[in-house]
Amino acid sequence: MEMKSSISPHFLNLKMKHREALHGGIKIYIYSKEGKLLHLAAVLKLNNIKNSNTINTLVTGTMDSLYPADEPNYFERISLLMFPQVSYKYNKVLKQFSQGCPGGTDIPEKSSLSLPQTTTICSMFLGRPNIFELDYETGCGTSKNCNPFGDGIGYIPQFMFLSMIQCSEDKQNLSFLIEFPNDNYMGYCKFFNFSTSLVGEGSWDAKKRRLFVVACRIYDASGSLEKSHVGDCTTRLSLRFPAILSIRNTSTVVGEIWSKKARNEPGFFDRIMFRNTDSRRGIQLRGLKYEYMEIDKVNKSCLKKNSARNTRAEYPDGYSGGDMGFSISIKNSKQETGWGSSNPLAVGDQPYQSFPFVRN
Repeated sequence: MEMKSSISPHFLNLKMKHREALHGGIKIYIYSKEGKLLHLAAVLKLNNIKNSNTINTLVTGTMDSLYPADEPNYFERISLLMFPQVSYKYNKVLKQFSQGCPGGTDIPEKSSLSLPQTTTICSMFLGRPNIFELDYETGCGTSKNCNPFGDGIGYIPQFMFLSMIQCSEDKQNLSFLIEFPNDNYMGYCKFFNFSTSLVGEGSWDAKKRRLFVVACRIYDASGSLEKSHVGDCTTRLSLRFPAILSIRNTSTVVGEIWSKKARNEPGFFDRIMFRNTDSRRGIQLRGLKYEYMEIDKVNKSCLKKNSARNTRAEYPDGYSGGDMGFSISIKNSKQETGWGSSNPLAVGDQPYQSFPFVRN
């Protein structure tokens, strides 16, 4: 039996029966199920090493144990996949970028925030992967054109993970691993399913204030990763930072995914909208404002009482999470219970942040 793994921009995640390995540089530490450090001997073989790389380049390989199968330190073959970063050329996205992001929805420039001079698009995606919630068109549950990967994967993805692989020297172009898992769990030791993932490269359009991404499928990755390859680069993404938040739009990052294929062509899927899931602790740009759209209804339902003369009313601090945030417990007529929480979204026209993370 062959085990498989992948090398991401941040770590190598290997998992075998009774053994687990994390790679944080050039050393791999493997432990037995009892927690003892194992000293292993192995040979690593890598394929498709090139002096110049593009989005179609995948480095694959295998790691084989040098111990006999009956030795305690023997392990089964591990297949690997890497995204090369040396001498990378952004050929796909730059060719499409020159055509003005064809197929994307035109949004007025004033509806989106621009990047400050001290901020690059690459810096917006540093660190942990960004999680986005997917919004499908009405009736998607019965449509065959909803899923970017077809009906064969057995589920309709509800979330998308966007992980930066690398950034160009001018900080205007970057490459991504784009995952569509069956849940929204993002753990440090998670495993990649390349059959439901895309590899993409994007370029920031400063004039239109949006990121344009060309994405490709990864094929033959369900078995051994050694035979994996990139193909079908007809998926497009567009991402922007809204200038205004409201009761109807609480996301600081929004975008869309679409297929370049014709509707009657195999692999076509309907346009999918996406938005970040936690605006309070996610990406925010300076200049973001909140607009009140239902405040008249609030004022009519909560009339102010005339206070007695020489009395002072006391109000909680709007930025106090302890005063303005609270837990919710509900019960319906069937005595079924549920729980939730409420937290401030904005104070005045300024977005509320319990832990400020504003890009200057």
